[in-house]
Amino acid sequence: MVDRRRPEGIGKGLKVLGLLLLLLVPLLTTAFPPATDLPQHLAQIHLLREATKSDPNPYRVNWLAPNNLVYYLLYGIELFLPPLPAGRFLLIIIVSFWVLTICRLSDRIHSSLLPAMLACLLVFNLSFYWGFLNFLVGFPFFLILISQVTPVWNRRRWALMAILFIGLYTGHVLWFLLGAAFWSGYSLLRSAGLRSFLYRVSAFFPALVVAAAWYPSLLDARRSAGFDLAARWFTPPLQRLLKPGYLVDSGLGGVRGGLEPAVMAGVGLWIMLALLTRRRGEWHHLHWPLFAGFAICFLLTLLGPEKYLNTIYFAQRWFPGGLVMLLLFLPLPRIPPRLLTVGAGAVVILFVGITTLNWVAFNQQELTGLERALAKMPPGQRVMGLDFIKESRFIKGRPFLQIPAYAQVLKGADINFSFAEHGSGLVRYRVPRMVWWTPGLEWFAERVKPADFGHFDWILINHTEKGHRRFGGIRRLAPVTATVPWRLYRVRQADPPASFPDGAQPVRDGG
Repeated sequence: MVDRRRPEGIGKGLKVLGLLLLLLVPLLTTAFPPATDLPQHLAQIHLLREATKSDPNPYRVNWLAPNNLVYYLLYGIELFLPPLPAGRFLLIIIVSFWVLTICRLSDRIHSSLLPAMLACLLVFNLSFYWGFLNFLVGFPFFLILISQVTPVWNRRRWALMAILFIGLYTGHVLWFLLGAAFWSGYSLLRSAGLRSFLYRVSAFFPALVVAAAWYPSLLDARRSAGFDLAARWFTPPLQRLLKPGYLVDSGLGGVRGGLEPAVMAGVGLWIMLALLTRRRGEWHHLHWPLFAGFAICFLLTLLGPEKYLNTIYFAQRWFPGGLVMLLLFLPLPRIPPRLLTVGAGAVVILFVGITTLNWVAFNQQELTGLERALAKMPPGQRVMGLDFIKESRFIKGRPFLQIPAYAQVLKGADINFSFAEHGSGLVRYRVPRMVWWTPGLEWFAERVKPADFGHFDWILINHTEKGHRRFGGIRRLAPVTATVPWRLYRVRQADPPASFPDGAQPVRDGG
C-alpha cells in the first residue's frame, strides 16, 4: 500500500522552506538591517563580557530578568560569528521562528499553508523595524500556547505549559503576562473545580514568582534614571480605528511608500472574502482561542497607552500578532485554491522585492561613510553619536537612532547612550550613570552644545554636506573622514574622563 502522506508532507515542507528563504532575502542582501535597537542589543553582549571579565566594574548582570532570550541567543551566536553577522543571524532565527510556528499552526487548522503566506509577512512589523526583538521573539511562544489549548490535562501537558511560560518570560514579560491572563481565563472555564483550576494555572507560577521579584527592581532602576513611567495616550481610540494609516503602521510600519497600504489592503480583502464566503457549519470547527487572542490584541491596540513605563509604541506593537491570529482563525475563502495561491504568492513576491530594494537603498545611500568611520575609530575611546537627519527616505521610524552603538559593539567604545541605563536588559549599571553632557542627544542632536564635545574623544555625525561644513568650522573638531552623511570627527584636547564631575546629572529619557 502506498503511503501518500509522506510525499504530501515533503511537499508542504518544501513550500515552507521556499517561503522562509524568500522572506530572508532582505536579510541576506544587506549588511546593516534597519532594525533600530539592534546595535544596542549587540552592545549588551559587549557589556556582558566587560561585566564578567573584571571586578570591580560598573555593571550588574540580570541573569534571571525577563526579556533575555535574545541575549542568550546572541551570546551563543557570537561564539561562532563576528558581531555584525551575528546580529543578522539573530534576525534570521526570529523570522524563522515566526514562519515555522505560523505555518505549522496553519497546516494543523486548515490543512493549508495559504493563510500562513500572508500572516508570515507580518513579522516585518513595527517591532521588527524599531528593533524590539525581545517582544518579537515572544509572540511565537504565545501562538504555541494558544495552539496547546485542549481539554486533555495531565502531567506531560503541565510540563509543556510550564516550559512555554518560561519561553514567554525569557522572550518578553508583556507576552508572559498576556499568556498568564489568557491561560487563567481559559482554565477558569474548563476546570471542574478550584483544585483543577489551581493545578492548571500553577504551570506559570515559577515564572510569575521570578517576575514579581524582578519588577520592583525595574521600577527602581527606571525611576532613579529619570525615565517617564506614566501611561501616555497620544491618539484617541476612535481616531486609531478611523485613521487607516494608524492601523497600517501598527500592522507593518517599516517601509515608506505605497507597499504597506497595498499589503494591508490585501490582508483586509482576504478577511472580507473569508467572512462573505463562509459556510454556516464552518464556525463550529474553528479554533476559537485564536479569535480570543486576536480580540485581546486588538483591544490593546485601540485602548492601550502608546507609552508606558518608558515602553514606546506600547499599544501598536500588539496589532501584528493579533492579525496573525485572525488570519489563522478565519476559514479559507471559498475561492479556487489555485487563484488564492497565485494571489497570495504575488503579494509575497511583491512585498519581498520592494522591501529588499528599500533595504539596499538604505544601506547604500543613507549609511554611506559609516563603515569607514567605524574602521578609523581607535578601540576603547569615548564616542558621541549625533543624528541630525533623523528620518529615512526609505524606512519609517528612526532607523539611525542607535547606530552610534556600533562603536561600542566593534570598538569597545564608551558611548553617550546605552541600554545599560534602561534597567530591563541583560546588563545594567549598578548605580545610575551620571552624565555631564546634554542629556537626550540620541533623540535630539540639535541640542548639542560646544562644551559637550570635550567629554568625548570622537564624534560620529549623521548630517547633510551643509551641516558637516558647519561642524568642520568648529576649532575643537577635526574631520577624520570626508563622507556624507556619516562623518567622523576627532576632538582636539578632549577633557579627561570623570565619573562624577561638578554639575553631573542622572541620565534622562530624551524621547
